[in-house]
Amino acid sequence: MADQVRFGWEDKSEAYRRRLERNGISRSDWEQGADLRAARGHKPEPKVSRTREKALERIINRNSTDLDRDYKTLQRGFRWPRWVPKELPDNGAVTYDVAVALSQLPPPSRWKSVDFVPRPDGQAWTMTVVPKGRAYPVVIDIPGGGGAGTGARQILEIMTLLEKGPVKKQPTAADAVFFEVMGSA
Repeated sequence: MADQVRFGWEDKSEAYRRRLERNGISRSDWEQGADLRAARGHKPEPKVSRTREKALERIINRNSTDLDRDYKTLQRGFRWPRWVPKELPDNGAVTYDVAVALSQLPPPSRWKSVDFVPRPDGQAWTMTVVPKGRAYPVVIDIPGGGGAGTGARQILEIMTLLEKGPVKKQPTAADAVFFEVMGSA
């Protein structure tokens, strides 16, 4: 999973190894750096409520029976992450399902790497963020597809913007008229 490697499976007590195995952590998972928090009884708190998580899951997997209700559930009391732009240069507004999915992640300044697992036929993609330091990777589902206007495309564009750094404001027609009138450029 992560780029960290663990050693010492044999050094752990038999009871501890059995507990890990009961919770789905095999020796190979251990050696590959699997997240042990749930197996140790310290499951991390979700960043979104269970109701919002279910609504997001229905939207991402495209099996929502009442799409409007699910979107309203996501919007209610939601704080847009500062690092997620509300508008993309080429594709317009970022949708709420994308913003809610990205709100589960730490700020990009704390990221070491990002990996995507695309899936066919508009299914949800998996995004894995490996934080800097010794923190566990954060894995989220994102709206799939990858085509223009889909959630995955929006997230890929947001990642491209983050990679390029702060976006400078492009001069508008009004700015051009202002500079022409004022005689400066």
